[in-house]
Amino acid sequence: SSRKKVSMHKLADVCTPHATQPQIPRDWADELRRTPEVRGAVPAERPKVITSVRMRTTPKGGYEPNFKIFCGGTCYKSSDMIPKVEYKNEDLIVLDIPDCPVVDETLVVFYTKGALGKKKKMLSFWFHTSFVGEDGVLVVDKKNMDKAVK
Repeated sequence: SSRKKVSMHKLADVCTPHATQPQIPRDWADELRRTPEVRGAVPAERPKVITSVRMRTTPKGGYEPNFKIFCGGTCYKSSDMIPKVEYKNEDLIVLDIPDCPVVDETLVVFYTKGALGKKKKMLSFWFHTSFVGEDGVLVVDKKNMDKAVK
């Protein structure tokens, strides 16, 4: 499949296929938008813990997972968390990682090896922990990733 998805999981053994959900039409005069105290308010903090990263499909030519997770002043590096393994032609790559506590805005950046073995940004995405569902699963479609080949 040409679709790539990256899932951030709170529980390592949670893995269910996710179909693309149709967007729910919004009533622009709904209660949430009419309440001035809520509109534009910063959401409450919701700390989460990332325990696994899953990629659907393997980039062409194989992939040795190399990523960083940035949250506040903290940077979690894949090189400190997982062994170096190259994946080729995999439908699903599951990377169980040590607990990475995150809160609020979080940036995830995946790298690939460029010319001469230099690290090159492959794709990235932001998420806010307040918008991760109660099941703790975040699915990011390819169209919502920066720099992903679309």
